[in-house]
Amino acid sequence: MKERLLAAAGPVLGLALFALAIGILHHELAAYHYDDIVARFASIPQHRLALSVLLTALGYFALTGYDTLAMRWIRSPLRYPRIALASFIAYVFSHNVGLSFFGGSAVRYRMFTSWGVSAPDLARAISFNLITFWLGYLTVAGVALALDPIALPGSWHAAVATSR
Repeated sequence: MKERLLAAAGPVLGLALFALAIGILHHELAAYHYDDIVARFASIPQHRLALSVLLTALGYFALTGYDTLAMRWIRSPLRYPRIALASFIAYVFSHNVGLSFFGGSAVRYRMFTSWGVSAPDLARAISFNLITFWLGYLTVAGVALALDPIALPGSWHAAVATSR
């Protein structure tokens, strides 16, 4: 009996959290009306909507490169379509659910291990993914700050005037 209750606790908790999320969304969106949203959406030029969809798709395509590089680094025999599928789903969870490192890693673990990637290899791949992702961010930040430095307050240090 206790085992059946424990087995049912997960789905019941999931449903309760889903109902709570729906209630919060209903409360937060109560000030907006459907017709207003449709009118605002219709006021956006079609070419801008198409461009936004295209750039979003290109962004997710670029993100699959991190997982592809990581899988090649650990010498995984997985082909690109599988890597891209797992990467896309993991990034969707990471970007939309929150706790990006944990959510995306859990999805990667579930999918890649079911396709034969060992847990230690996957840990190496996720570490590689994390390091290359942050190296990319830091490189872009360094280039941006070098090209367009930020003026720092004089109280920080008299000898340092900008972020350069």
